[in-house]
Amino acid sequence: MTEEEVDLVTFIIDFLSSKETIGFLCGFIMSVGLVVWFVLPRHKKVVEEVEQTIEPVVKKRRKQQEQGLSRKQLLKLVEGKKLEIQFSHPSLAGHLRGHQDNLTDLSFDDRGRYLVTASQDRSIRIWYSKDFSTNDHRYARASIQLDFALKVRISPDCKALLAYTNEARHLNVYRLNKNSNGNITTSYAGDFPLDHKGDLISLDVASLGTYILAGYSEGRISVYSVKGKQLYTRDLGTIITVVVLSPSSERFFIGTPEGHILLFTIKLTESSYFHSMSFECNLKGHTKGIRDLAISGDTTRLASLGGDGKWIIWDTMKSYTDKAIIKPYIAQYEYAKAPPPLSASAIKKGKKQEEIHGYIAISPDTHVTVVIQKSLIRMFKTIDGSLLETIESTEYDEIDRVCFSPDGHYLITMSSVNEENLARIWYNPHGLQMELVLVERQLHGERESYIRDRLNKRVEEIKGQLRELSNKKKVKSK
Repeated sequence: MTEEEVDLVTFIIDFLSSKETIGFLCGFIMSVGLVVWFVLPRHKKVVEEVEQTIEPVVKKRRKQQEQGLSRKQLLKLVEGKKLEIQFSHPSLAGHLRGHQDNLTDLSFDDRGRYLVTASQDRSIRIWYSKDFSTNDHRYARASIQLDFALKVRISPDCKALLAYTNEARHLNVYRLNKNSNGNITTSYAGDFPLDHKGDLISLDVASLGTYILAGYSEGRISVYSVKGKQLYTRDLGTIITVVVLSPSSERFFIGTPEGHILLFTIKLTESSYFHSMSFECNLKGHTKGIRDLAISGDTTRLASLGGDGKWIIWDTMKSYTDKAIIKPYIAQYEYAKAPPPLSASAIKKGKKQEEIHGYIAISPDTHVTVVIQKSLIRMFKTIDGSLLETIESTEYDEIDRVCFSPDGHYLITMSSVNEENLARIWYNPHGLQMELVLVERQLHGERESYIRDRLNKRVEEIKGQLRELSNKKKVKSK
């Protein structure tokens, strides 16, 4: 061994035997021991808990992903990062993505050219309905400073956007214009205050844009001009759960916690402006509170969903002069088992009665009725209540908004608590299929040549639309 090698070995021995080095090594070994002793078992426990939590979600996808999510995805969830689970279904046409916070409302314009969505991210997006069949969903955007919209509506002429704000409780108005490319642009036009007493639960614009109907939870109905002037207000003396205005703008229906549906008639002037309103009758059919109401685009049918586990179809074309409680419904069906009433001992213990919640929509042609319960979507044949299709969305979807597109081809659902902050677009071929059966049946018994020509043309149109929807499904599934 050379003298230089001896010096190097001596230096290393002196360094390792020094107090500082020994202290550092002891501390390092103890740190590693603590990590092994405390952190790894806890990490393993957290991963196991996450695996148990997400097991129901990924169960259906295990055939494609080899026994569930990867360890990397689990670790991302443990670290608090968003776990993205791609949801797919043959009836799913697409998603409307882009909002950065929970959605609060959605609605179509009367002709179905646009769908507007609002979010707690202070933005409003106006989507082009013609893009629903593609993967490129274009939109125009409007923003609300230091607030967000709870309700949004587009005027019938698609020249204005109305947004009811959460904090200020004002109705913001935005102009909608088209640029040289045919795309929508938005500009703030002003705002006006609505009634600050009570929570606004409904906002509707008359079909000709001549008045605005607002319903408040504590039991008040107010009518405003499009410039914000209050034209009429009425205290009903009962809590309101839902209000829906008919497409003709001459009737509206109110749901109450007692299970009643109050029908009001609106009288218009010769210029179709608001003149007055009057109570027509109380529609009785539900035994518990009204959860939701929906009216068909042709104004002939009203669908109601009650806390008694029933959904009912009503004939809205009848003229009721008797203001007594009556039962004019066409049919009623059960969508859920009503929970049994609490016993006296349970009430004394402070237990609350279990309630059934849900939402309902009826297609513009009245052929299909959709009932929503949390993430479960069920499509029924309106005429006899038979089940057409059941769709189970992800367990993160607690759907609280549902509507048909005005042409009836699509169903839109929204969840205000969905972490992905999106709305889902679903195909609806059932209405077209039932219309095809009815038209072909009518064609079979028709003898007039000009009527047969018209019916044959409609048959070919429906078949073409069904082929188009089928092709879109095939494209989406690839």
